Amino acid sequence: MSRPLDTEVMNDACRLIQGEHDFASFASSLDDGEGTLRNVHEARVEREGEFTVFKIAANSFLPHQVRSTVGLLIRLGLGKIGIRDFRDIMEAKRVGLAGPVSPACGLCLMKVNYATPLGS
Repeated sequence: MSRPLDTEVMNDACRLIQGEHDFASFASSLDDGEGTLRNVHEARVEREGEFTVFKIAANSFLPHQVRSTVGLLIRLGLGKIGIRDFRDIMEAKRVGLAGPVSPACGLCLMKVNYATPLGS
């Protein structure tokens, strides 16, 4: 039987990632000259029945940023790292440091918003 995730501490970390930050530690790779500043408008963890759901909205994402964030949040929620470790990883700004990434199965892209509708 798996341990329940500590969603309270996971939401503490979600508050840390909200706003504009350098998310290099959460990227799996970067193209030459690609900037790593992103603005996370919303991030939260919720229980929905038997599921733990992570919701995030941002101006854009780096390669594997969401999967790395989920993986790190799970390690935090299981008590394998502390909130200070999470903060230190975030502030280190070293590509791939937040890994390993969460598997893609179980993750679902719900919506994409564009400033200008496609086809305009």
